[in-house]
Amino acid sequence: MPVPGAVQVQLPDGRTAWGRPVEQHLDPLPPATTPPEAMPGWAKALSLVAGSLTLMALGSAAALRIAAPALGGLVDLLDTLWRVALTLAVFLVGVGLTGRLLLASARRTDTATAPAEQQPMVFAPQIDTGGTRLLGRSGDVNIQIGDRNRNKQ
Repeated sequence: MPVPGAVQVQLPDGRTAWGRPVEQHLDPLPPATTPPEAMPGWAKALSLVAGSLTLMALGSAAALRIAAPALGGLVDLLDTLWRVALTLAVFLVGVGLTGRLLLASARRTDTATAPAEQQPMVFAPQIDTGGTRLLGRSGDVNIQIGDRNRNKQ
């Protein structure tokens, strides 16, 4: 007997083989509480928005292509404004990033050379009352609070 619990059976072609009895009834799996979602909701929403934005861009391009001969001057003006706005945006972002990098490097050198002892607390108000007095007093009040000689406004 090659397999424990096996019985000898006759195959249709006349050979003899060993087989194990099989249970006639298997218990079904318990049903899932919620069926799994094939695609998450955020992915559906993103695909719908992307599709509608694509169709809107294609429709706008077709409308501009049709209207370009009649509105040539306006299209040129809009194109110039777009290029100026894009150039300004790139310039301002570059200046901002450069300023942040320089400020971060300056802070790193300040903290690297700072002494280990406690900074003395300095409270030094500085009042500037210059300006017109037409609508009351105007001016700046700067208060320095122990930050290595930097004013906090």
